[in-house]
Amino acid sequence: MDSLKKYQQLDASIVHPSGICGPYDYAFGSVTTMVRDFVNGKMKMGIAGTFNSVDVRDLAEGVIAACEKGRRGECYIMSNEVVTMKDMFRMMNKAAGLSGRYYVLPKGLAYIAVRILALISRFTGKDPLLSDFNIYMLNRNNDFDCTKAKEELGFHCRPFSESIRDTVAWIREESSFTNEGIIRAKKDFAMVGMSEGI
Repeated sequence: MDSLKKYQQLDASIVHPSGICGPYDYAFGSVTTMVRDFVNGKMKMGIAGTFNSVDVRDLAEGVIAACEKGRRGECYIMSNEVVTMKDMFRMMNKAAGLSGRYYVLPKGLAYIAVRILALISRFTGKDPLLSDFNIYMLNRNNDFDCTKAKEELGFHCRPFSESIRDTVAWIREESSFTNEGIIRAKKDFAMVGMSEGI
């Protein structure tokens, strides 16, 4: 916004995505990592809270629409439906054709777990799997209003369940459930970025 004030010739609008999800996530962000770990039997527990993640494919179209139709200096939220942790587990089970059991930890117990994991990490030297920030992100208001982007840009976002389904399919196609596969994918992604100047 400061740049728009400073440079009057700059014609720009601002896009504010919620969390980003979807297939082809070679960086293995939080949603992709969660899906991989659950389907691979390494995640059986989550924290009570909500998600709001826009599919990267819809976000890309939204950004293009903002370039073509966005009004100078205007901000556009690009978000999806709010999904609870229980919904997330159900979607992952369905997308992967599983019927695995899962447990959702209440927020109060999650804070206790954070303290315990922090103590354990001091002895192991590994980063704790859970932090206060994780709990905050899941329990803040994740109900973002993208009406403006819909009305002015024609933005739309596919159901979160479809994004989870496609993410499961992509991970399986890439055979990236193993750590070796993940490391290889990250290296490939880094090499592409270097060659293209990303």
